[in-house]
Amino acid sequence: MTSAEVTTIREPGLGQGDAEERPGRESAESSRAASVRELAAAVRALREQEQLVLSLYYKDELTTREVGQVLGLSRSAVRRVHNRALAQLTAAVAPRQAA
Repeated sequence: MTSAEVTTIREPGLGQGDAEERPGRESAESSRAASVRELAAAVRALREQEQLVLSLYYKDELTTREVGQVLGLSRSAVRRVHNRALAQLTAAVAPRQAA
């Protein structure tokens, strides 16, 4: 599996008329879209192995043992890569959420 095969996160936009139909929703949708764009950028900034582990684990719903078999890693190595990736994503999004 290559990085080109890693699932991309789609960046949502506002649907036509959504903001007009529900007052106050525009800012919530705009904030959500900004958060998704920020998370997508953080995922793209991860190393290829980290992206692959996250994709296999979350998208393909493989266990850590199965991810390890696909990538030729031990189960503990998959956990380390997974935890490191989540920590990096959390650090990337946490400053915005604290504001």
